[in-house]
Amino acid sequence: MRIVSWTRFLELSGDDPFPFPERIELTAREIEILNWCKYGKTTGDIGDLLSISTKTVEFHLANIMNKLGAPNRIAAVVIAIQRGLIAL
Repeated sequence: MRIVSWTRFLELSGDDPFPFPERIELTAREIEILNWCKYGKTTGDIGDLLSISTKTVEFHLANIMNKLGAPNRIAAVVIAIQRGLIAL
């Protein structure tokens, strides 16, 4: 619910706290991991669901956060939703 409220606030205010002039490209795996983060899954949960190690999940999360300029996975999910990279 918080993500929905935040997204709606941004729409109404017209502010863009995450300005990116360039188009951001995420891999299919990065999008998959972001979607699991959106549902509140832990790194271990995501590793189990995707049959990959937690280190690999952490690697992908670091790449995602770097590409999106996000300080953490929650911010990455919000930015990705705002940019239309993943669906709400």
